[in-house]
Amino acid sequence: MRGHYQIRLVFFILICSMAAFAGTAFKATTTLTAETSNNTSAADTFAAQSNGNAGAGNVSKLPLRNLLYSGSSARMYTNFLPWFGFGDHMVVGYTSNTSAQVHKQVVDMISRGLDGAIIDWFGQGTFNTHFVYYDQSSQILMHEAELYPGFNFAIMDDAGSLKACAALAGCDLTQTLINDLTYAYNTYENSPAYLRYNNQPVVFFFGHEAYTLDWTRVRASVPGNPLFIFRNPGGFCYAQSNGGFSWVAPETVSATNSMALGYLDYYDKTAISLIPAYSLESSYKGFNDTLAAWTANRVIGQQCGATWLQTMAENGKYYSSLRQMIGVQIVTWNDYEEGTEIESGIDNCVSISASVTGTVASWSITGQLNTIDHYRVFISQDGENLMWLADAPAGATSMDLAQFTLNSGSYTVFVQAVGRPSITNKMSAGVPVTLSNLPPVAALSITPASGIAPVTVVASAAGSSDPDGTIAGTVINFGDGSAGISASSASHVYSAAGTYIVTATVTDNLGATSTTSATVVVTAPNQPPIAALSLSSTVAYGPATITASTAASSDPDGAIAGASINFGDGSSAAGPTASHTYSTAGVYTVTATVTDNAGASSSASSTITVKSPEVIVSSPSDGITTTLPVQVVAGGCSGYMITAMQIYVDGALSYSVNASTLNTTVLLAGGAHTLIIKGWDSSGHSFMQSLTVNMVANKPPLAVVSTSAASLLVGGSITASTSGSSDPDGTITGISIDFGDGTIANAASASHQYKTAGIYSVKATVTDNLGASTTASTSVTVRPQFVTISSPTAGFVSSTVEIKGVSRSGYPIAATQVYIDGSLRYKTSSASVDTFQSISSGSHVIVVQGWDTSGATFKSQVTVTR
Repeated sequence: MRGHYQIRLVFFILICSMAAFAGTAFKATTTLTAETSNNTSAADTFAAQSNGNAGAGNVSKLPLRNLLYSGSSARMYTNFLPWFGFGDHMVVGYTSNTSAQVHKQVVDMISRGLDGAIIDWFGQGTFNTHFVYYDQSSQILMHEAELYPGFNFAIMDDAGSLKACAALAGCDLTQTLINDLTYAYNTYENSPAYLRYNNQPVVFFFGHEAYTLDWTRVRASVPGNPLFIFRNPGGFCYAQSNGGFSWVAPETVSATNSMALGYLDYYDKTAISLIPAYSLESSYKGFNDTLAAWTANRVIGQQCGATWLQTMAENGKYYSSLRQMIGVQIVTWNDYEEGTEIESGIDNCVSISASVTGTVASWSITGQLNTIDHYRVFISQDGENLMWLADAPAGATSMDLAQFTLNSGSYTVFVQAVGRPSITNKMSAGVPVTLSNLPPVAALSITPASGIAPVTVVASAAGSSDPDGTIAGTVINFGDGSAGISASSASHVYSAAGTYIVTATVTDNLGATSTTSATVVVTAPNQPPIAALSLSSTVAYGPATITASTAASSDPDGAIAGASINFGDGSSAAGPTASHTYSTAGVYTVTATVTDNAGASSSASSTITVKSPEVIVSSPSDGITTTLPVQVVAGGCSGYMITAMQIYVDGALSYSVNASTLNTTVLLAGGAHTLIIKGWDSSGHSFMQSLTVNMVANKPPLAVVSTSAASLLVGGSITASTSGSSDPDGTITGISIDFGDGTIANAASASHQYKTAGIYSVKATVTDNLGASTTASTSVTVRPQFVTISSPTAGFVSSTVEIKGVSRSGYPIAATQVYIDGSLRYKTSSASVDTFQSISSGSHVIVVQGWDTSGATFKSQVTVTR
């Protein structure tokens, strides 16, 4: 729009420059149809609704940023709904997943100064085919955004995508969300147009507080490391939250909060307290869900555009060019069902009527004047083709058409009330006007334009002209109540200071007039100086040396020539800077007097409080009851150097340090104690602070010990743990575990290998932060290695015998051997043996012997007869 205004300004200058030579010919620059027809992405057939949605029409395309605080760098987004035309929502005249419609919407958004759109996204459509259509629309918007550098989009995951899963037995809500967010990353977040903050994609969440979700699992499973941004002030506190966004809260409307601004205030205060967390503020035109299928009859009245302007201005209460907000989200672009859409514009309830008297076009409006940005004045020769003449500010009510030096003839005047950003434009009915004589062009020069009273000023209108005749008369009025002078040049004396508007009115030979003006500034005689006083400190400990300065003093019409400083205790000094030492505690008023180069003077004063030396104790607090050692933190304050700090417990010196502060721990017995913290300064003075501390006797800790097994073989290992140990009034600071065989581990959990059979007592000793300890124990049985023979059993056998056995040890088994009558018959490196051996008639001794990696052997035998 800035370029648009520049073109119009050039055109207006051309008209004025031509005025001295000839009339200006009519040249159409637009049409009545273009200025009044639908210029939005809303369907042309969309009609106004009872919930406040405006019908498709002509809306202001002034930049939405104009509604923010001055100097705002915030990004401006709008919430986009992709769900129309599929039979499950209101009929609005278009289908959301058509490329032509989405193209119109993106172009419309950009034309209003939006930086992007946040899509109300319902996932990939796993449970609902309509959501597939919504996703198609979302992808079309992504591709459109990629065509316009600087225009971004983002996904707002709507909890409605989880509704079907939540109603399905056994459906994993968290995994469903992970699947959708993974799909969003692969489909959208790698787009160059996707919204990123600090190089991370931004994902918004709407309504997920209604479900129980494992956000830690979501964060660990979703690729791309996106920022998770949740709705409402509480959204900052959700698990895995990286920030929040504001919305609209119709449920908070009351007689004193008709626009629900209290919600916006609370959100903004929360967001500011959590800077630099990511945050999007919000604004809206209103809210009305009475036409929605899910209506709860919630209403925030639009108040003819006042709600729109106020919610936009609300952000300026908390942000400025010195504290910028990240961005604002307009709620919404096209939620027709809840009455928040701005796509079709915002109706300001304004109507405009125009009239013409002579060559002056006048207009008046009904409705909200503060919703109008400016007026545009057009003329037409046929009622359709329009020529733009000029823009007028919102406070204007008329315009003299003679200034445009149009050719004589019959015209129709139209006046358009241009709304503030996204508010509907309103066009007056055409009013006929006949232009004949061109008025003169008044010119005025002033010499001098300023001076000190009394001053003589000469005004001249000799440069005035008439484009189609001659100047017949001139009246000059000097703007101070004196009578006007009928002459093309006149002089006048101003005796009083002030700003005066000098006007020259020229009349041409046909009686048309023109007026111009200039300003004369008359200044008064000498003004007194402005005294300013600064002190190096306003609170200090005696003796205190204070520096006072009048350097910031100024004179509005001259210079500071002298200064004096009175220190309020009987002493004074010349300025602009002086130092003074206060030896006695008290409150003193320091007064500075400055004199300007013309002898005028003024004074300024400030107070200084000089305090006696003192001790300030940060810890402990007076009257504290504790079981812990007392941490004493204190500092001495004096105008002299602090030489020592001391602690007395019940009258006895407990601690001393040659420093201005102390920070130490004092051990106290049970009961009440008086602590005195005393400071000494270099003058030999001492000063103190006294407090009471109540000590409660320490309770011993509770020891718990457990082992991973109660029985094992030689060479085996167990793990002992003190998990479950606790201290009722402090913390456990030391743990030792004695395994009963001379091995001790200083750890909360430890493993140990037993190499000798026996019964051992495992003991755990825990010690608390005050030195109390407790022991718990349990026993462990360590059995020797052994061999079992499962075949044969003692008795009679055949000539071929199956020998089966197993070697068992806590160490790894190195070998298992079979001996018959002392002769080695079989060997294996396994722990088990299963072999068939031939034997002769008679009685035989079969031995199965095991070897483990420690070198130990162990065996078992059986006697058989063939």
